Amino acid sequence: MLKIAWEYILANLIALISLAISIYNLWKNRKNITVTYQENIEINFIDGIFVFDSNNEIETYKTTMTIKISIVNPSPNDIGFFDLRVFDPVTNINIPFLTYRTLPFTNKTVIRIVDYKNPKYYELDIPQRKLCF
Repeated sequence: MLKIAWEYILANLIALISLAISIYNLWKNRKNITVTYQENIEINFIDGIFVFDSNNEIETYKTTMTIKISIVNPSPNDIGFFDLRVFDPVTNINIPFLTYRTLPFTNKTVIRIVDYKNPKYYELDIPQRKLCF
């Protein structure tokens, strides 16, 4: 019985080595992505988000919300394509959101006013484009 097992292993040695290498490569090259986001969505003041247009005049966005998202790729390989989308989880309908490419102006700096009484201005980090999951 033991002789049959050894004969089988020797006859299939290349296949077994190939299987082991394939499983190792599958495990080593697995791709995953970690997404963390702020629990509470912040509702901004009306006209609390603005950008300067081509003539250096202020263009505001009326009703807006802000959320912080962190996307990390802990895998050893680059994940080239993923889709970042904002949607209503009940209806699955997409909600428009601001990206760098949707800004119609040459000056792509977006400013947020946090407090109108003691104005504090913050430059927002806007994604370059819709990314794809």
